Amino acid sequence: MKFLIILLSLNAFSFEQYLPPSLKINNKKLVFIDAETSDYKITFDLKTKTSKVETIIKFRVKETGYPVLDFVNDALKIEINGEKARGPEIEIPDTTVRYITKKVSRNDLHTLKITSELDEPNFFEDMNAVAEYFNFTDLKFRYFLERYVPASFEYDQVKMTFEVKFLNTDIEHAVMTNGEIKELSFNHYKIDYPDYYNSSSILFHVRPLETLTIVKTNYKSIDNRLIPITCYNRGSIKYCTDSYIEKVKGFLKTLENDFGPYPHQSLLIYELQTNSAMEHAGAVKTGMWAMRHELDHQWFARGIMPNNGNSGWLDEAIASWGDDDYNKSSNDNFDFNIGTSYSSVYKRITYGNAYSGGQRFLTKLDYKFKNLGGLKPLLRRYFEEFQLQVVSTKDFINLMNSFFDTDVEDIFKKVTGRDNYVEVYSFDQNNEFSYNSVLRKSKSSSCKFHKLQSKEEIFSEK
Repeated sequence: MKFLIILLSLNAFSFEQYLPPSLKINNKKLVFIDAETSDYKITFDLKTKTSKVETIIKFRVKETGYPVLDFVNDALKIEINGEKARGPEIEIPDTTVRYITKKVSRNDLHTLKITSELDEPNFFEDMNAVAEYFNFTDLKFRYFLERYVPASFEYDQVKMTFEVKFLNTDIEHAVMTNGEIKELSFNHYKIDYPDYYNSSSILFHVRPLETLTIVKTNYKSIDNRLIPITCYNRGSIKYCTDSYIEKVKGFLKTLENDFGPYPHQSLLIYELQTNSAMEHAGAVKTGMWAMRHELDHQWFARGIMPNNGNSGWLDEAIASWGDDDYNKSSNDNFDFNIGTSYSSVYKRITYGNAYSGGQRFLTKLDYKFKNLGGLKPLLRRYFEEFQLQVVSTKDFINLMNSFFDTDVEDIFKKVTGRDNYVEVYSFDQNNEFSYNSVLRKSKSSSCKFHKLQSKEEIFSEK
């Protein structure tokens, strides 16, 4: 048995443009991709009750090696630069990814083509129609875009397009999504997404148009833009009422006054009468119970985007603090630990402690700097400097140090950090890869927000 030991240090945040460090496994250097474009053709065939996804990703790598990306559903066919390849799963610290079995050269533009299927779209029994929803959460492994189609990771901002077709049906289907939609023909759509989007940004939902209630209006931003708002729900009951929309606009006004103009070009609201909620870039899936929280994420989470699971805690802490009207602490005692950051740079989930624990941490920091105005002016500056960019916890620490002329690194390590650790990789006689760590592997988290919808909720015909 052969062993490879990799030391991961607390300084792992310094990799160029947030690309995770390459991994050498079984004499293969695995290198994370920097995708430039990702184009997806998604076809639903109502006659055969099948789905098909044709993906083309154009990317570069900083080092010569085997490109790393992710897709949960097995590929039917893979080609890279015109050559056939495979995309096996491999376990690395804190997560599972896939790599392409053809070595590629550094800096050159490469073309990856993957054919796959969607995971169990719902073809209705009593109507010639289909429903599909990309059900995201940051509390479980591999539950962003990679859950459904091949994709890069959160650190990677990519220009993406979807082309969506519904074949062999006369029933009109709606595509509800947070991109620019163009109807090419009946049941044939092209969607262009902004180039600042990453794997967590997209809300994608298709259903028969007749099963939806859709309301459209506008919101006048503080910078005088008219922001289109589309609010929709399943069924014939109109939940997106005038009073409902006015509450949404009230939240937007408050958040704009606190942090600056709404950063996206539109707002799509998927209104639910359940306890499931999730934010996307310029879109939310929620009921009114979590509306303020998910709208807060339009600034922090999908207006400023965490580069990995070590950084996702901060936007949850900010939104949770806002939910409690920026409650105050009576002291700056930092003698506690929430363990949400300083883990492996490959970490891809947000721990549940990010919510109440992260909020508690922010209240202590707010108290510490109360004579300098507290944290809210810092959060406004944070958004001004980093909007529509990917960031790390280290970026926030550096900004805080500069803003308050101090050094809070040790406080962050104490409250949010973990110790250095060693990952030990091994290969058995069948060349199968495994590892053990002196720290337990990250587990899926839970909280009252970001719960996944059940399949029954997603695919209900009403």
